[in-house]
Amino acid sequence: MVFIVAFSLAAPSYLYVPGSYKNTVSESKLIQDAYAASSVENVKPSVEPVRVARLWIGKQYFVRNAEKIATDTAPYVDKNGRTLVPLRFVAYALGLGEENVIWDQENQTVTIKANITFPKFYTLPQKTLKRTLVFKIGSPEFTVDGETKTMDTVPVLVNGRTMLPARFVAENLDYEVFWNEKRLDVTFVPKIDVKLHEYIDYSKSMMGDIYIVLEGDPHFNPMAGDIKEYSTFFPDDMKVLNSIFGIPIDNADGYNNLRFFYSIIDSPKNPDYGIWYTIDIYHDYQPGTPQYDRFPKVTLDNFDYYVKPLMAIYFPDNYEEITKKIKNIFINSVGKMPQFGVYVVSDVKHPPHLSIDTLYAGGEADPITINLKIQ
Repeated sequence: MVFIVAFSLAAPSYLYVPGSYKNTVSESKLIQDAYAASSVENVKPSVEPVRVARLWIGKQYFVRNAEKIATDTAPYVDKNGRTLVPLRFVAYALGLGEENVIWDQENQTVTIKANITFPKFYTLPQKTLKRTLVFKIGSPEFTVDGETKTMDTVPVLVNGRTMLPARFVAENLDYEVFWNEKRLDVTFVPKIDVKLHEYIDYSKSMMGDIYIVLEGDPHFNPMAGDIKEYSTFFPDDMKVLNSIFGIPIDNADGYNNLRFFYSIIDSPKNPDYGIWYTIDIYHDYQPGTPQYDRFPKVTLDNFDYYVKPLMAIYFPDNYEEITKKIKNIFINSVGKMPQFGVYVVSDVKHPPHLSIDTLYAGGEADPITINLKIQ
């Protein structure tokens, strides 16, 4: 599927989405709704580097980190199967502001002037990007900092809208783009290309404890035989979770006081059939091991920073309330007997589904478990 982005305030002449979302309203009704809902004015660049952003088919808003911003129209899929979203919303979702997107009526061009600071991951240096993209109506050629590139389609004007491929915009700003056909959403996360391998720390046990380390870490050995590329090793959903928490690796042994798992239950006969995140957040942590000392610790002070973006992309209508509830459970669960399903959002058969458990009534280390069925 090719992603297209749109720029202007006019409504499309048609909507078509395969599966569950069908066009049932007239063009005039769409135009009325678009203008009535219009509130995307004077949007400023994101204060924090964008770790995750998401837009939904049929929804007049997008989320960047834990910020929900209303739009003047909803993304849609056209009769050719192309996903169309307004260019401004893609730019805003990636952390840019109104001043970064320029429409030139005389020359029929759209210019994106990007100045992006990316999130900091692990021990990797924080990356910044200054880049200018220019697209011209009717031309398959566009420029990236003056260098000409070619698309497999052309930008077009539809009812006063400039349509551009979202993938070409996002990927040329160093973001990955994920389309989920079941959830009908488009997700953006920073692109990270790093190498990783296992490090055995023999100081922790007789057999040695195994940890994952990344390129740039003092324990990283480029001669190790099991080096893997992050960008090709992880499924899309795991990249989203890694980006939110700032940990571009997956290890069941955990990092600091945070552990997370990705699982797929592929039997339709199983009541838990689907794709799951399981996230354990401990009240305490054990310093002195490579992953504990190098990764951030989740505390009450930064709880919202880590948890709220995750809730925002899966429960955008009430993520503030859900995050507050989970935080209260985290505060009050220390030393109490284990409870399962202490807080539940939606039916497990209709994801996204959330269930919170509290475990191991043993003191300060007692974790809360976030069980999140995402698909």
